[in-house]
Amino acid sequence: MVKLQSIGGGLKRSGDWNVPRRLHIESAYGRVRLDLSRAVIRHTQVDIALYLAYGHATIIVPAGASANTDGVQSAWGRVSCKAPGRRRPGELHVQVTGELPYGRLLIRPART
Repeated sequence: MVKLQSIGGGLKRSGDWNVPRRLHIESAYGRVRLDLSRAVIRHTQVDIALYLAYGHATIIVPAGASANTDGVQSAWGRVSCKAPGRRRPGELHVQVTGELPYGRLLIRPART
């Protein structure tokens, strides 16, 4: 598991980066942007635990990938998933869990 933390700054991963099987992200006030569209992903499922107090998180999944946010708890925040929710055989599936008391989460497919 890889753990990324930030208090007020942003966390960004994009381009050619290795995506671990499990990713734990904590951000109090910052912005989180994970672009998986050109990343090296050696697993068919990636689990992301996201703890975002006040910031905004965007996760961009590759074309054909699915995502599930059923494990995300939100009080005053907002969760929006524009990627397919149903898992497809052989394609990447991103499972997101965590807490967003006032934060926002957007998951969307990559634009082609």
